[in-house]
Amino acid sequence: MRIVQSFGIIFTHGTTVREADLKHEELSKACELGFKAISGSQAKIDQAFMHIQNRSDSSNPGFYTDFGMFARFCTRVSCDKRYQALIDVVTKFAFENYPMAKGELLYGRKCPSRVWHNCSSAANEYGFSPSRMTAIVDALTGFRHEASLRPLTWQQVDLIKGTVTFGRLKRQEDERTIVLSDETLRLFEQLWAIRVDGCDWVFPSRRLVGDRRGHLDVLDRLPLTSAGDLRHLFCG
Repeated sequence: MRIVQSFGIIFTHGTTVREADLKHEELSKACELGFKAISGSQAKIDQAFMHIQNRSDSSNPGFYTDFGMFARFCTRVSCDKRYQALIDVVTKFAFENYPMAKGELLYGRKCPSRVWHNCSSAANEYGFSPSRMTAIVDALTGFRHEASLRPLTWQQVDLIKGTVTFGRLKRQEDERTIVLSDETLRLFEQLWAIRVDGCDWVFPSRRLVGDRRGHLDVLDRLPLTSAGDLRHLFCG
């Protein structure tokens, strides 16, 4: 089946490889793995989808760019009754793992609620211009001790007092509490409002590692991100 083949190629080789690029045995193996992944349990299918998302090397990550020919195949069969169960699974995963707005359509299904923002959507929803939001984010991610900022948790943030408490930033220091500017505090309040699944990370990764969501350090292991670059959290 074409759906097994398209899924298997992306699952095994990524979005840049086409059927014509593969040898017969490579194509057969891709189809075998695609069939095993797509015909398994809900959890197994979600795991396969997450594998595809995590290995994406797109400079502009998103559902269509991450899933390539498989996403296009789903478009062609989205009205075919034989594929409705699969389309339901695909759209559920996309709504839960990509920046899609409430009511946004994918294969005829409406997104029930927004889970993720990109920079532009967060700016529009919370009253910032995209350039202003980007400037604020860049200012935050320019924090001198970035290794302390990346794994920041909400337990370290006091939105009432407008402070953030860090552990030792230098060898000779004890923990340090920093008072946030009004502008930065407002951004932290928006980050609190859009946090995912009650996640305690202030800057969570969009990707799951196993069944857990890490903080931004996990992005440094992905091809789309250079070490020390936090901007993909907001721009992805």
